[in-house]
Parts: sequence; structure tokens; C-alpha cells
Amino acid sequence: MRGRTLPVVGILALVATLLLGWSLITPGHGARDEIYYDLTLFSEVLSNIKTKHVEQIDSRQLIRAAIAGMLDELDPHTQFLDPEEYRELQIGTEGSFGGLGITIGIRNDVLTVISPIEGTPAYSMGIQPGDQIIEIEGVSTDGLALRDAVRQLRGPAGTRVTITIRREGVDTPFDITITRATINIESVPYHAMLTADIGYARLATFSRQSSRELENAISELKAQGARGLVLDLRNNSGGMLRGAVDIADTFLDKDELIVSTKGRTRESNQKFMARSDSEYGDLLLAVVVNGGSASASEIVAGAIQDWDRGLVVGTRTFGKGSVQSVIPLSHESALKLTTAKYHTPSGRCIDDAERLSEEEDEGAAQAESIAVDTTETFHTVGGLERVVYGGGGITPDVIVRFPDLPMIVQDFLRHSAFFEFAVKYTAAHRDIDRGFRVDRGMVSEFKAFLAEKEYTFEESKFAEHLDLIKQEIERNIANDLWGTEGWYDVALKDDVQVQKAIELLSKVGDTGALLALAQSQIGSDD
Repeated sequence: MRGRTLPVVGILALVATLLLGWSLITPGHGARDEIYYDLTLFSEVLSNIKTKHVEQIDSRQLIRAAIAGMLDELDPHTQFLDPEEYRELQIGTEGSFGGLGITIGIRNDVLTVISPIEGTPAYSMGIQPGDQIIEIEGVSTDGLALRDAVRQLRGPAGTRVTITIRREGVDTPFDITITRATINIESVPYHAMLTADIGYARLATFSRQSSRELENAISELKAQGARGLVLDLRNNSGGMLRGAVDIADTFLDKDELIVSTKGRTRESNQKFMARSDSEYGDLLLAVVVNGGSASASEIVAGAIQDWDRGLVVGTRTFGKGSVQSVIPLSHESALKLTTAKYHTPSGRCIDDAERLSEEEDEGAAQAESIAVDTTETFHTVGGLERVVYGGGGITPDVIVRFPDLPMIVQDFLRHSAFFEFAVKYTAAHRDIDRGFRVDRGMVSEFKAFLAEKEYTFEESKFAEHLDLIKQEIERNIANDLWGTEGWYDVALKDDVQVQKAIELLSKVGDTGALLALAQSQIGSDD
């Protein structure tokens, strides 16, 4: 650890400044004395290291390490931002970047995929929510800070990175090599009519433009005869709080509470209300969520559920319900500090960091995304006083689990077999009709492709899961020929969660009847 050093006198002056600053904001001599003692102890240790350690020590590096250690005692979302990281944060998510197309976080002290983004390299290779990234380029991620993981995974489009995945239900970890691409994220990448009177809109992220994009999509769908809407928030890991508030405001009426934040300081306690009556009050609404739905997605789903405005379908959401404030520091650095937690209109705390930190079983988080936690109950505030559940995250009104992919399909995905076959097949068959289905001939060509690439598989497993294999072939061919729109056109036909939402919306004529129907099915697992 050699490099530039700070004089000991400068270090002690820094500590004295910290002590003075603390004395100005801390009431009570007892607390001041305790802090003074601890900081004096810190300065003594630092001084001895500086003057007596066998090697010359970079004091700045030591202090940064001390700050990192201090923040590690808090929560996974609090972090120190050096000048470069602070500049990156100020730039935000505007524009595009080179990466894999995943949102990651620290869960149970392990680098974990919160959600993949449709149409990106990670999604096409079968990366799933809950996948644990235990190595990057053969180096363990144990103890790796989230910001450092992001740096290692991002990179110029066209470059490759190998990650090692540990997945629930898979006996041994496996490697996936992914070619980075330019990631551009639209708030509403797809909307369409799914039936004669039920529309669908996919909300992929929350930004300043999200509500405008969604309202434009809804207006188009209503013009085509939509009386109901499936709003898809699955694998949407969040974004701007203002974007979440604006989306919820689209469906709620004036002065209805959307979300509140609660912390220790006055400025941390805020309430965000709908600013105007909804133009879509007559629209039946179903929100689809899963374990990859986090933060802003949970705010929207929770507000709609609590106000009895629509039903929530899918599996329990992620439970990222904390507020991070960015506090500028000296030397162009900053502190991203968790200062509050989100609460839904009924009073539920969205955050479940405490539950996550206590879990020992790797599969517990996934299991809890399906099961209903009935230990903490609340009631909706929209007049029906329906029972809704706390404990972190948003528990859907109707639980529908998305079927796990069999291992043979997972293997084909992570080896890019479906993607590579689609590229090869469409190059020779550009005249494919939009309504095509995968036939016996396509399956034979796929098997020939696998043999050519020396991909091994069990014939019996191939036959057993032929329908799912056909679905993946069809999605990839459609995506190659018609892009995101083609992928959704195919994928939604076999999507059990979306199809359940359509089924429920189609059975009723008003929101009250819809919620009564949902209440009778809570806890079901289709």
C-alpha cells in the first residue's frame, strides 16, 4: 500500500474537525464524550500505523477503508462515492451504456441478479432473477462492493465477460460468457391489445418520461377498444421516485396518498399525493409483478392495491423499500445514505432488509416470493377494507407462479443455442410469416444445429420438454425478425401470469367485482 501520504498532523487535524463538527450537532455531554473517546482512539491507531508500521502507508487509503468498514455496518444501499462515482451518479441513467442488461444488488451478502432486462444479452442467455454471481472472470465476488461489481460488468459494447452463476435448483455453479451490448432502456418498450377488449403495457423502468409514455400507450389502447389493462411491472427494478409517483397518479384520484417516506429527520418524512383525478377511472386494471419487481415498482403496485384500484397478480416482490439521499461531501465526493423507508397508503413498510439479512437458506427468498406471509396484516384504504399483507415487498392478490424452466432449456439458453439457431435460421428464411409456429421441420433443423455445435442433450428430456423448446425457438426467431415487438407477440401467448390476469379481467364488468373475484382466489398458485 505505497503512495501519497497525509501528514499525521493533518490526520489529527481532520479528527479534530470531526470532533468539532460532532460537538456542534450532538446534544448531551454523554454522547459527545463517548464519540470523543472513540475518535481519539481512532486517531491513536491511525497515528501509530502511520509512524511505526513496517511499510509506508497510504493514509488516504486507510481512511477510505475505515469509511467503507463503517458503512458496511449499516445497509447494502448506503455507500461512499468517490469523485468518479459521484460524477457517474450525477449523469444518472440518461443515454446508453455498454453492459449486460441486468440489475444487480447485494442479497444475503451475495451479489445477486434482481432482474434481467428484456432484449439484452443477459436476458437472451437465460439469466434469471435470484441468480447469484459468485465469480467475475474467475475471481470471487465475496466481499465485492456493489459499485465495483457494476464497474467490472459494464464495458464497451462487443467485449465479453464471463460470470459464474449459482442458481437455486442447480447442483453446481456454471459459467456464462456474455458479449456486452449498448443498453438502451425505454420506459414502455411494448404495448398491444391482447384480446378484443384487454390491452397490455410493459413498463420496464421509471424515468421522467415514464408517465407520458404510459399515458400515450393507454390512450392508443383505449382507442382500440380496451376496457381493461394488464400493466406488467415484472423484472422492473425501479428508478426515479418521481416517476413512480407520476405512474401511480395516472390511476389514482386527487389527494389520494401514493407513498410516504419515514425516517429520523423532518425532511425524511414526506407524503406524496395524487395531484389530479385519473382520466382512466373506468379502466379495469391488473398489475403483474414478480421477485424482480422492486422499489418504484413496489410503490406503484402497493398504491394500486391499497386504494382498491386494481388487482395484483404474480409472485411476491423484491422488497427494496428504502430511500437513499445523496449528500455532497468535500473533495467532490458524496455519501449515498439510507435516510428513510417507503410505506404504502395502508401503512405497510415495503422494505424487508431485516428478513433478507436473517435468511440462511439460499432458497428461502424464492420460496417467500410465492408463499403468503400472514403474520402481519393491514387493510386497504379504498373503502373495501380488504386484507393485505406486510412483512416486506408486495404480496399479490392472486399468486401465480411462473413455471421453472427445466435444466435442458436452461442449458440451451446459457449456451446461446436458441439465439444462435434463430440467427442462422432466419438468415435462410427471411420470408417467414408473422403468424408462424415452430413445426417438425424447424425442430429437426434445430437438432441438426445442436449436433453441428456439439451440444449434447438427453433425447428423452428433449421429447419431454418439446413444447417449451418450441416456445424458446419461436421467441428467438420472432425477436430476430421483428425485434422486441415480435418477441412479446410470441411470449405473451404462453405467459401464465399475464394469461391469468386476462382471465380475471375478462370475467367482470367493474373494479369492485374484479377485486371480489381476486379476494376469493388469494393464495392460489396456478
